Amino acid sequence: MVILEHINLSLFLLLNHEVGHNTLLDGCVVFCANYLLFFLVIPILLLWGLPSRWRRRTVRPEEAVVLHENRNTLIWMVCSCALAVAISSLVATFVFEPRPFVSHHVTLLISHSADDSFPSDHATVAFAICGMFLCCLLSELKALRRLPDQEKRQGRSMLRLLRKPVLLSFVVVVACCLIGVARICAGVHYPGDILAGAFDGIVAAVLVSMLAQRLQVVTTWVLHFAQRLHLA
Repeated sequence: MVILEHINLSLFLLLNHEVGHNTLLDGCVVFCANYLLFFLVIPILLLWGLPSRWRRRTVRPEEAVVLHENRNTLIWMVCSCALAVAISSLVATFVFEPRPFVSHHVTLLISHSADDSFPSDHATVAFAICGMFLCCLLSELKALRRLPDQEKRQGRSMLRLLRKPVLLSFVVVVACCLIGVARICAGVHYPGDILAGAFDGIVAAVLVSMLAQRLQVVTTWVLHFAQRLHLA
């Protein structure tokens, strides 16, 4: 345990030492630490796709499968974030770790209350979203493999169908990693806080994805309601 604490502190000091010398770098770190999480709404909306009334052509069967899995994932993403935050709050009741700037002399780029540091709420929510994107890819692969061979031949290749989800998932993964690293560099979290938050978020995403597969009636109702509002 002492060795892990030493590694945790050493990595924090190594990353935090890189800031405070360059205004541009510091600005990027502050943006990623404070605001990048909110920009994840962009890939979320892109994954949802255009409503049917805005489309110029009819959606092919294999495209409909991917679109359904995308929207199914986004419907449950809120539940994933809520569960991840609940797990994080439960962990925080048993483990209290002061912020790095409370216990050590650090370069602090953003103002923050001196509350519990473990695990990181930003990382928890970010990786709950990230985990849902990755689970979505797995669901789409399984769904496409169940399509009849004739529909696979008439449609575009599986790689092309999944190009958009794969690209968006990659963007989200990179953004979540930037958020985690920025929170460390900014002086408000240890690396262990970020890893714990990421673990909580991914576990929550997996659990919710398993639940979603058993509650298709819920997603079907929500999608029908969205179609009535011309949002799907």
